Formats: sequence, structure tokens, C-alpha cells
Amino acid sequence: MLFAIFEKKLWGTYITPLNALSIPTTLVIIIAIVYSHLSLTFYNFYLPAIIVWIVGYALFQLSSVIFSTARVNYKVQNQELKSRILTRYNISSEEKDKNFYKTLCYVASFLILFAILKMPSVGDMTWGSDEFAEEFVKDGIVGHVIVFICAILGYMVYEIDKKHKYALFLIFLSIVVLYGQGVKSWIFVPILSGLIARIVSGKTKLNLKVVCCVVVLSFLIFIISYLLIMVVAGQSEFNCNFIEFLFDHFMFYLIGGPLSFSIDYQNGLYEPYMFEELISPIINLFNYFSGDKYINPINPIYLYIGHSENNVRTAMGTIFAYSQDWLIFIIFNILLSLTLYIIFAIAIHSNNIFIKMANCCNIALLCLGFFDYFWLNLSSYEIVAIYIILAFLFKYLPCNNKSVKRRSNIKLII
Repeated sequence: MLFAIFEKKLWGTYITPLNALSIPTTLVIIIAIVYSHLSLTFYNFYLPAIIVWIVGYALFQLSSVIFSTARVNYKVQNQELKSRILTRYNISSEEKDKNFYKTLCYVASFLILFAILKMPSVGDMTWGSDEFAEEFVKDGIVGHVIVFICAILGYMVYEIDKKHKYALFLIFLSIVVLYGQGVKSWIFVPILSGLIARIVSGKTKLNLKVVCCVVVLSFLIFIISYLLIMVVAGQSEFNCNFIEFLFDHFMFYLIGGPLSFSIDYQNGLYEPYMFEELISPIINLFNYFSGDKYINPINPIYLYIGHSENNVRTAMGTIFAYSQDWLIFIIFNILLSLTLYIIFAIAIHSNNIFIKMANCCNIALLCLGFFDYFWLNLSSYEIVAIYIILAFLFKYLPCNNKSVKRRSNIKLII
């Protein structure tokens, strides 16, 4: 938590890349340590593995210090807010052009309809199952459409209010499509990124109620997924045994990353040297044009941690396990954190909502760093690229209606 306090002093806000990575992961590590030692189901957490996360956080802190020295010295206008625990995120008020919002709604509606029409007939498959998802996204263009829908979902979560009621309809349809692709995290990430955008823009206040809602939402997404896959599909009955399985499986997903890495670290790392897999999205992009074989970044080593086998190692754990070397781990983390803080620093000064959405998407992905390193997947880069393209279009495309005057230099409460 010392990192979080120092970040607050550097940036004047708790919502930074380091805090997004360190606070959720630290809390999950604590849960993993306590629960693994109390539970008879899971193996015990190996405490010396914590050094990897500490070093990783320190490297992120270094990048934060570098960029914070160049930032504008923000001043709090309302002095009475200084005594509050919550802080301010220095961004300007951003009113969208109505035509641009409507155009995005039309485009999103068309792409969601396209994705729904591309869904395979259920047949013997269960909607949202691995088999259904594989059949759904086997056409490459559908995968890219789904990423765009993720981006739109995040933006619509940011927009939803009394004046933008159609956003709620698009949110519902987007979730329907995203459930079909089978990866639960890519339902949660855009919703979380939109919520973070609402917080930093002042639309939603960060408090205990919001945090509890996020926790409940993540649990609901998890429950609904397994209700559809197991109960609705007739593979299981909704009874005490199913509830017990659901709880153990939820804990398996929650603490699986830190616990599996600690066991991996205790045994000297089971993974082979996999640095190319660590940067596979970049390599695969070149391989696409050269015709070479794609690199599969998925960890091939499954470790039994209790309840089931696991191949995720958290964000820091994955970087360390794949790099197999402290020097490479340090260099890679410095480069990663510098990149994330560049986007963060640009977003904090920008009046463009889509630049802020790109940063909020990165923040959301870092919040899930307790589970895995999401930049192994091209989608993590692609969704940020979509927001940057939308930011460019939002700024430079002409509009027919008069834009609402934008107020600058307004400090907003988190």
C-alpha cells in the first residue's frame, strides 16, 4: 500500500497504472495466502514468491516517477476537498458531438446484428461453451468485430444516463454477443473500463458502494456463465453440490494466478524459455504479412493447485515465468510500464473521451493482473487502437450540429 500512497502524491489520484495493478493483486495474494492455508482443497502459498511482485511494482513506480516529474502541477480548487480520502483526476469536461454518438450507435447496432447472425445454431452445443465459442469465432472477421463490440460496450457504459437510454440497449446486446465468445474476462474488461471512465470524468463517485457493485458484478458474470453452461444445458442440477462446486471454482479462478505462480516459483519454474511468446502479438503481426506460422502464447504448463489444474500466473508471474531471467524481467517491465504511463500521461491531459477510454481500458486490464497477463492477446492492443482511431475521428471529422462548448481546466472528483 506504500506504492499507492506514493502514487497519490505523484499524480494526485489513486487511479494510476501502478495502483490498478498492485492493489487488486495484493488483495488477492493476501486472500490466496490465508485461504490456501485454511482450506483443505488448495495447496499452501509459497511466501518467498512475493519478491517477484514487489520488484515488478517497484519498476512500475520508477516509470511513474519519471513521467510525474514532467506533469503539470495540478491545484485543487475547492480546499475543503483536501481533507477527503478521495482525490481528483485532472481531466477536462468532455461533451460529445451528438452526431458522432449517433453514428457510433448505428455502427455498433450493425456490427452487433452481424455478430448475432454469425452465431452458429446451438444444436448439441451450449451457448457460451468452448465448443460454441470455437465455432462462433472461427471466421477471423468475427473476432475483430467482437473486439470492436468490446470497445463500444466500454464507451456505452461510460455514456449511459437519462439522455443516452439507447446505450442500455446496446450494452445488453453486446453482453449477449460477448457471452457467445466464451471468455468471461472480455465481458468484464469493457464494463470495468467504462466504469473507470465514469469515475475519472465525475459521472460516478468512487466509494465503497461502487467497489461492492464491481465485486458483485464479477461474481454474477461468473455465476451466469456456469448456470448457462451446466444447469441450463442439463449437465448439472442446481443443488447444494452445484453451489459448493461453484464456490470452489470461483476461488480457484480468484486465487489461481498467485497460487499457481508461487508453486511454480517454489519448484524453479516448470515453463521453458518463452520470451517470444511474451511478445507474440507483435511477432504474429509480422508473421501475418510474411506468411510464417503464428506463435501460440498460451502457457502449456498446467499445475494442480487443488480443485483443478491452472496455467495462469498473474501478470507479473507470467512475465517472470516466460522470461526465465531477472534481467529480462526488469527490462521488460520497465518498457511495459513506460508505455502504459505514456498513454496515462497523455490521457490525463487530453479532452478527448476516446483517449481517456484507451487509458481506462489499460487500467481495467491491469486490475485483472491478479489473474493473468492480458497483453499476450492481440485483442488487448486492438481495443486500445480502436479507441485511438475513434479519438482521431472524433477530433477531426466535421459535424453538422454545433458542438457543445467544452469547458477546460475543470477538476473532477473521483
